[in-house]
Amino acid sequence: MTESSRTRSRVTLSPDAIAFEPGVVPPAEQTYGAEFSTDGVLGEGGMGKVLSARDRKLGRRVAIKELRADARSRVDLWGRFVREAQIGGQLEHPNIVPIYGFELSPSGGPAFVMQLVEGESLATYMGHALGPSGPRRTDRPVPTQKDRISKLVPVCDAIAYAHGRGVLHRDLKPDNVMLGAHNVVLVTDWGIARVEADDDSTDIGERVTVVPSAQAAREVLAAARANVSSVAPTLAVDSGEVMVTARTVAAEGTTAETPAQTSSGPVLTALGTVMGTPQYMSPEQAIGIRIGPASDQYALGLMLLELATLRTARSHEDASVAYGQAILGEQCEHVDVDGDHLDPRLSAIIGRATAKAPKDRYENVDALAADIRAYLRDEEVRALPDSLARKLTRHVQAHPGRAVATIAAVVLGLLLWALLGSVRAAERAAWAKKDAESLSQLTAAVLEDAEGVQRFLTGLEAELVGLAHTARVRLETERPPGALTIDLTTPDDLREGRVQGLVRDPVDGILRSFREPVFLFLPGATAESKEQSQRLAAGRTDLVQLYLAELDERALLRSTAEQEALMAAEHDGFVRLMVVLESGLFMQFPGRGDFRPDYDPRRAAWYPATLDSAGTDVSRPKFGPLGRIPRIALSHRVTAYGEVVGAVNGAIWLSALTNLLGRQQAPGLEEPLIAGADGRIIASRALLEQVKRNPGVPEQAIDLPRVQSSRLAAALAKQRGHDYLVDGEALYVLAKLGIEDWQLVHRYPRAKYLKLVR
Repeated sequence: MTESSRTRSRVTLSPDAIAFEPGVVPPAEQTYGAEFSTDGVLGEGGMGKVLSARDRKLGRRVAIKELRADARSRVDLWGRFVREAQIGGQLEHPNIVPIYGFELSPSGGPAFVMQLVEGESLATYMGHALGPSGPRRTDRPVPTQKDRISKLVPVCDAIAYAHGRGVLHRDLKPDNVMLGAHNVVLVTDWGIARVEADDDSTDIGERVTVVPSAQAAREVLAAARANVSSVAPTLAVDSGEVMVTARTVAAEGTTAETPAQTSSGPVLTALGTVMGTPQYMSPEQAIGIRIGPASDQYALGLMLLELATLRTARSHEDASVAYGQAILGEQCEHVDVDGDHLDPRLSAIIGRATAKAPKDRYENVDALAADIRAYLRDEEVRALPDSLARKLTRHVQAHPGRAVATIAAVVLGLLLWALLGSVRAAERAAWAKKDAESLSQLTAAVLEDAEGVQRFLTGLEAELVGLAHTARVRLETERPPGALTIDLTTPDDLREGRVQGLVRDPVDGILRSFREPVFLFLPGATAESKEQSQRLAAGRTDLVQLYLAELDERALLRSTAEQEALMAAEHDGFVRLMVVLESGLFMQFPGRGDFRPDYDPRRAAWYPATLDSAGTDVSRPKFGPLGRIPRIALSHRVTAYGEVVGAVNGAIWLSALTNLLGRQQAPGLEEPLIAGADGRIIASRALLEQVKRNPGVPEQAIDLPRVQSSRLAAALAKQRGHDYLVDGEALYVLAKLGIEDWQLVHRYPRAKYLKLVR
């Protein structure tokens, strides 16, 4: 990880910060009762309850949320509660409910103190009981459409801020937005939020990769509408099946085996293979694949639709129906409760924010908020650019005193245009349109290419984080008294032929064992390393299983011979996994015996950097063991008993990353590459050829070449996301990758795609 990315203000989690002691009741003076006096329950659910209280020292009223006593025995609920407090405590924004501190409840469970918001939820403000055919409320005036929509702008600002700090809310809905005094708008309930790239952020449904077909999704929706939701629908997927449960929980966690039957109750949050609220889920969230900021944007789009129409975007009477609609990306018509169609500009904003494909939505929530603000000011919106007539009309309305002069100038300009060459102007207009279409096509290609690279790296990261967690469990598991000592396989065993079944790697030619990991005690190893080696050796097959899982999800069902053949063949997964501990213990799979006597990976630059990082670090390319084959490595720290005790590291051949470049391309692609903010080329086919011709020092960083274009180097340094630029006869199209400071670059011949842009 680069120094610049490490200094970003991102939310981090400390899963071991609060000890899990469900049976311990603390002394009264150690609980929040010493500083706060409670005076009532504001809300209660299956997982927690919220109480109103008074701060004895400051005299202010606060809210205290605590985990219910009967939920404290569940590690997952305890951890989720602590994570909600840590996320909320680090998100300091005017439109996010502030958390004042973490406490222990009188019963010994976790609790946190937060601002008491005296007001109503956005759901109450809209009048959720008002359906498509429901009566208008008469007990309070209905705010104008623009007044209602304006309430969503602060919500967008809060979510854009959270996304900038690496946090996805994942359960945005009107019930989780509070409207307080003085026009304050606050986003609440970060209970199922996810911190991107954090090793403790994975939750239920994060690794689901089975995607139901559209036909299967329609069958789910039809079954739900036929009132057969008591039976969990089955989605046929290829040759297997995936079960989609209909269990739901209320906003605070109350379990309900059947969907709620009244629209006046709380909108429900689904648990099981998918987490979130079906009424506001994006399609990708509903089918259980890994989601990103675009999924929160989708929920904001549905909230915008409901604020604009005063109609429910999806069924609020039956969660199963809503879930089927979520899978298909369905929503209500863009017609308000009086039967009038929405302004086309507002409808276009909603349509773009709720596009089925994430890549078709706004590039971020800030862009969505900008279009909403423009609509409220009656300005041009990006989702539906103004026609010439509309531009003239808006100009006249904004400057009535200059209306006559403006119209005269326009007429004169049109006459002059006709006289001086209407044919040439029409030709340039056609060129401009073609340039725009070309840039749109090339941008789509590079973004899709970048998405493939990101999926590959994210999959590797997930497996490495799994190894870090597995190592922690093994290190914290004490061996039974009198347990037999496990014989460790060492590099000497491989060198002296005491290990059977050695295979010569087809890429670098090194003999490796795909049956057993090797153990090595590094220089200065402590006595503790002996006990740690036995604990890790008890789970030495963990490395084998993780290695196989990255290559083929069905590999564990194959025979041992087939598994070894799969690992020994040339592949794009991890080529080496290792665990390095501060005590001096080293374990690696596949095993090899050619380590130098002074070998100590703790002296390498990546090791201390990984110990200081809460996320996953990715190295720049290095030479392999023989100094010929380049590779990159991912690393993640290992904790045990709440302390950082070492790191895990997984390496892949650089060719595995390079082979992904240019899979999605437009004709004429000359050179796809990945480069860093410093202008150094991290991956390209030319780089592979250069390393092949000029071997280097084993295990040392490669001297990476710089991009030749100075304008491209300047654009890389700015880190602006997807972009394009022209330098001479070269057209560069860029896309930001969600890891380190890397950007994907496609180079095309300018003349092939652009006529006017130079």
